[in-house]
Amino acid sequence: SVEGYVLRRSDAHVVVLWSDQPQVVHIPLPADGPVRCANRDGGPVECPVNERTVVVNVQAGATYVQIRP
Repeated sequence: SVEGYVLRRSDAHVVVLWSDQPQVVHIPLPADGPVRCANRDGGPVECPVNERTVVVNVQAGATYVQIRP
């Protein structure tokens, strides 16, 4: 299963996701804007966006999806 939460700040939204098993998930974005994804160590993670939905491979460690509206 995939778990996560959304952090909202004035300058960005951050979706934090993790899973008990690696899997690809489609996440509706909470806002429009440039998207950047990173693993828990800050390394880049590929996350293509299609019509306000991001596709990301979620791992056991946290994956961060940052949206700057």
